[in-house]
Amino acid sequence: MRRLLAADMRRLVRSPLALGAVAAMVLVSAGFVYMQTLSAREVGLERVILLFMSVYGMAAAMLLGLLHGGEYSEGMLRNKLICGCSRIQVYLSQMLVSVVTCVVMYLAALLTALLLGIPLFDLHVSVGHEMLTAGIGFLCCVYYAALYTMIPALCPGRAVAVAVNMAAAMGMLMLSVSISEILVSSAPGGGIWQIVLEAMPTGQAVLVNEAAIDAPMRMALLDMCGTTVCLCVGAYVLGSRDIR
Repeated sequence: MRRLLAADMRRLVRSPLALGAVAAMVLVSAGFVYMQTLSAREVGLERVILLFMSVYGMAAAMLLGLLHGGEYSEGMLRNKLICGCSRIQVYLSQMLVSVVTCVVMYLAALLTALLLGIPLFDLHVSVGHEMLTAGIGFLCCVYYAALYTMIPALCPGRAVAVAVNMAAAMGMLMLSVSISEILVSSAPGGGIWQIVLEAMPTGQAVLVNEAAIDAPMRMALLDMCGTTVCLCVGAYVLGSRDIR
């Protein structure tokens, strides 16, 4: 397992796709900060530093689809099994690579927004509240990693994996935005719609983006449950998959 993970990590570090995705998130984060400087109304730092989360899921979906989709159609998975690795070891290695990738993208974008935003904006909430919001964003990234590692395990090849990942990201984002609009016009608390929104990584990204974290413990629990479900489903599918 250690040798497999080390090999996958070396492949990740050398991947121009991964480096390009991190650079793209840095540029996106910087662009959002710049756009807020042009706003005519006063904006707090808490509404600036996590704006990149609105597009984060799309970037993660494309990158992880490209990274993992080819393993199921280009013989890489078969070669790993021939070398003595078990299927669960292969999937866990993929999952850890995805988590590292998503966390690095998240931290790079967050640090960029902080470095550019602190001199330009005032913080209108407590530091503790903002750290809590950033922590929820971190758990959301791990949820994204689990989801977009599971989907390629269900797909026959790289192109299909990327397409399904992107379709899932776009579909969940549109659903999250629609539910957010429903909640704006509904009674405080939101009931079942609030829980549905928080159960999706895109829904949590919308809430983090808006600095609207009202139930952090519930959101953290939903993140962990979603991550666990995706991990178990992906491992089961890979374990029963016909490898040729």
